[in-house]
Amino acid sequence: MNPASYPDEYSPLKGSTIPSLMIILTATYNGVTKTITCHSVPIGGEAVNEQGEAFMEVLHAITKAIYASDKWQALPDYEFYYE
Repeated sequence: MNPASYPDEYSPLKGSTIPSLMIILTATYNGVTKTITCHSVPIGGEAVNEQGEAFMEVLHAITKAIYASDKWQALPDYEFYYE
């Protein structure tokens, strides 16, 4: 993924869902910081193109690493679950 190739406001997936996600991804590379904001991202939607697919793959890799971290695992269980 080349963050500089993405617009500041981006929609990586097709369609819409309620609820939806808001994604803000900030990356710093070679001394340059880039923030990509995604409003109303559908849950489980199909990528708009290869660039959207790459964006979501990076997002999933980041989330997977966070959820596997010792600090995340040390957090208490959710008190309430979304249904």
